[in-house]
Amino acid sequence: MAEDLTPREASKMLKKRMEEFGLDNPVTAKTISFQDLARTSQIFVIVHDWKPNPLAKELKEFAEQHNFFVDFVPAKHEKAFADVVG
Repeated sequence: MAEDLTPREASKMLKKRMEEFGLDNPVTAKTISFQDLARTSQIFVIVHDWKPNPLAKELKEFAEQHNFFVDFVPAKHEKAFADVVG
């Protein structure tokens, strides 16, 4: 569980790690509660405008080591292009 870590701290940690790789994508974070299922909550950090990159695995491992999750949201124009292309 991520009780000792705030969403802001998690996003700052991931942002710093991304900067070490030369990435400057915007990030947001939030706590999602799973009270109905497991009486717990978890922090999710979302990396916006993501373009496919092998560093995703490294960033997911980093997040896991620090007890939060990371998700990648593609750039809007890439998603729109994928929707058109199919």
